[in-house]
Amino acid sequence: MLRLKKQPFLSGVLKGVVILAILSVAIPVWAARTGDGKATHGITAEEPPIYRGYPMNFDQTGYLDKIRPGSVTIEDSSYGFTGNTGFYMPEAAHVPYSAFKPGDYVGILFNDKGKIKSIWLIKRK
Repeated sequence: MLRLKKQPFLSGVLKGVVILAILSVAIPVWAARTGDGKATHGITAEEPPIYRGYPMNFDQTGYLDKIRPGSVTIEDSSYGFTGNTGFYMPEAAHVPYSAFKPGDYVGILFNDKGKIKSIWLIKRK
């Protein structure tokens, strides 16, 4: 006759708790690392801003293709500036638009008319 070995109840519960703990860490890390490099919309930070003085969220993020007086192209989409668009970097606020370079990863805030009110450097190419 085949005898089955009984496992203690707590052993099974402990295994379940360990698996849940691992998944609760692994899934968000995996999800954050599987992006396709495309622009994302409505990014919200769950922790403090990435740099001191930066906003908690951006209306859009993406890689800068081109920047020139009055407009910017981010991942093949062009956007106009307001009359007082702000340009920000971690080490300095209110830098000139020329401080940004193609390939920079940026965060953008729009005004209610769809114009860029501020651009924030997140990461250099």
